[in-house]
Amino acid sequence: MVEDKDIKFIAFTGHRHIKYVEMLEALKEVAMRFPNAHWICGGAVGVDSNAAEYAMAQAIKFQLILPFPPEVMWKFWTSGQRALLKKTIDQAEKLSVLNPYYDIRFYQLRNMRMVDSAQVLIAFYDGSPGGTANCVRYARSIKITLLYATAGPSDDHKIPGVVNHDASILLFGLWSLFLHRGWAESTSLHWLHAFGGR
Repeated sequence: MVEDKDIKFIAFTGHRHIKYVEMLEALKEVAMRFPNAHWICGGAVGVDSNAAEYAMAQAIKFQLILPFPPEVMWKFWTSGQRALLKKTIDQAEKLSVLNPYYDIRFYQLRNMRMVDSAQVLIAFYDGSPGGTANCVRYARSIKITLLYATAGPSDDHKIPGVVNHDASILLFGLWSLFLHRGWAESTSLHWLHAFGGR
């Protein structure tokens, strides 16, 4: 099994409403756990842009995979969102643009390219349907290592780790979906080794 320090590429997926400050603690843990990894980001508002912004701030090498050119992506974005994408394009080690014009299918094709290019997927995922769910589903289908992260202030809860048939899944903080099932218990840790994991 590949050790965390030997992971070379990690990708991110997550919801657009998540703010940078809400991801900060999780991103710090990702950077510490995978110190030699290049980050792969999708350029969208929210988790994608936030991960790229953190990578720039910490001098972490990263690449962008965009579904369309920026002038297509940012048609309805704010000036601040556009400026951040311009900055990430300028500082990215590598930029890939999959299609020259808008086609909704290329959001998922972008997700698939990101997952195919990575050894680990970091998912800021709350269980709701949409592009993040589709990305997570694809990652599971190809048996890539999948790590769930939480956005927001750190909490004092954890859920038991699980091992699926394809990979150990490390979980930290994604307790709200399971709290009602009585699986949570108090802890100060954010990252948890899966049962039977590394």
